[in-house]
Amino acid sequence: MAHVIDRWHAINSETGRKKRTDRYGKGLRWQVEYINGDGAKRRRSFAYRELADAFCTEVKAEQHRGVYRRGTGRETFQDVAGQWLDAQIHLRDSSRDAARIRLEKTVYPSLGARPVTLISHADVQAAVASWALDYAPSTVRLAYGYMSSVFHYAVARELIPRTPCVKIRLPRESADKVVPLADETVAQIAAAVPAHLEAMVWLIAATGLRGGEARALTWDRVHDTHLVVDRQIVELDAGHPVWGPTKTESSRRKVTIGPMVHAMLAEHRKMFGEGPDGVVFRSATGQPVMRSTMSRAWRTARAKAPLAGAGWHQLRHYHASKLIGAGLSPVAVAHRLGHKDATETLQTYAHLWPSEDAVMAAQGDEIVAPVMGGNVRALRNA
Repeated sequence: MAHVIDRWHAINSETGRKKRTDRYGKGLRWQVEYINGDGAKRRRSFAYRELADAFCTEVKAEQHRGVYRRGTGRETFQDVAGQWLDAQIHLRDSSRDAARIRLEKTVYPSLGARPVTLISHADVQAAVASWALDYAPSTVRLAYGYMSSVFHYAVARELIPRTPCVKIRLPRESADKVVPLADETVAQIAAAVPAHLEAMVWLIAATGLRGGEARALTWDRVHDTHLVVDRQIVELDAGHPVWGPTKTESSRRKVTIGPMVHAMLAEHRKMFGEGPDGVVFRSATGQPVMRSTMSRAWRTARAKAPLAGAGWHQLRHYHASKLIGAGLSPVAVAHRLGHKDATETLQTYAHLWPSEDAVMAAQGDEIVAPVMGGNVRALRNA
């Protein structure tokens, strides 16, 4: 089971009175000794009897429910987070690196050295509150998401009985609505980027592809009536693309194109040829276009078109706004953009769909008009 030990005192077997041990005044006084899930004896020390009693009671309750703690009890959050990262074999290297960097910059300074078994709900809430002083709400939420995943991993490994990441208050993200680019701004961007990327501007504006999807497009995936989106470039190896999966499973799709877009791509091919492994777009040095190249090109364009916005994703928003303006349904737009479902689409673009209040008001009149005989004076006068 579990019990509390006073490390500073022991009972004299002859007199039955308490006496000081050779550890008196050294280290933490109170120690909880218990059996973990591996059948090994474990100990945890505390400065105060109240804390030791509380922990002992918790361990006994867990054991009564058949829940046993595993591990040494000394595994720090950073230790467990490293194990969690290694277990994320489904992630691309770049995604795993992004998670590691965010943990290192945000979470580890607050909780990295703490044993996971000693991190409480209050500790997590305090950490989130401190991050909110230095980081944007979106960054805080991202860091919290990684931290929560680590704690759930610790629960799965039976290092802790439950996660402290429950009902944590997070900072609200700003509800800035998408403002689509104007037609003339898109034309200015196309004219301002390097010539070998002009066709990419028009392609994203006409199809709503993500920047990464456009970079990964190869000629064997360009057909007369559609494009096939089924992979992206994760890195370069000796100037050749290393392929990885799309952002999400729903990102794998066929995107229809018209004769004008197909002809535009054919003209681009005549002018600039093919890139390594048949990529449609290549850099000025002939290599596949990477994200850094696209970012530099956009910054150059924004100097000449100040209303261009933050990046290439603005062209995707532009395309979505045109689909919505043409009367397409949320389901159709979601499928076109590679969203998981219409809910994801509405979270970003709901405000762009025209209001149907006037239509509903008119429909209300049509519902009651036949019954009322078209005469508002049909009401009875009591």
